[in-house]
Amino acid sequence: PAFASDPRVNPALTSPHQVPHTGEDIDVDGVLDEPAWREALVLELGYEVQPGENIEPPVRTEVLVMANDVSVFFGFRAYDPEPEKIRAHLSDRDDVGNDDWVAVVLDTFNDERRCYDLLVNPLGVQADFIETESGNSGSWDAIWDSAGTITDWGYSVEMRVPYSSLRFQASDEPQIWGF
Repeated sequence: PAFASDPRVNPALTSPHQVPHTGEDIDVDGVLDEPAWREALVLELGYEVQPGENIEPPVRTEVLVMANDVSVFFGFRAYDPEPEKIRAHLSDRDDVGNDDWVAVVLDTFNDERRCYDLLVNPLGVQADFIETESGNSGSWDAIWDSAGTITDWGYSVEMRVPYSSLRFQASDEPQIWGF
């Protein structure tokens, strides 16, 4: 897929971003050490949504994106000058609200009517829901992989989202998703 990102993510890049294709499968262990990550699309996130609402972030976070024939992969480097203060707990799925977390929001039809929200805390605990014009559905539990690792510079997260867990238009043309 290609992604059309919110210009707040990186205002200099307003045209669709081509997602690199990899032949590798990623070991989703929370460590971005596979050679394929060096070829990923890398964007720096330009805002936070919690606790501030769409404000400039106090720390730097990068998202890395790549895909293979069956999945799209996301990696995060969430830098924190005080990693000992990172909030992360092992908990049930969909219970990351009091932790630090990173998220991917995918509008796979690129129509701003519905999107898939995929959140992961620093220990790899998942939360997911579908966001629509009429509200959120927390009952959606997709099958996807995630892992996170707290480091001495912050934390990293890896996500593997199989295309089979998402709905999108069938087309022989390149896919353009909102991101």
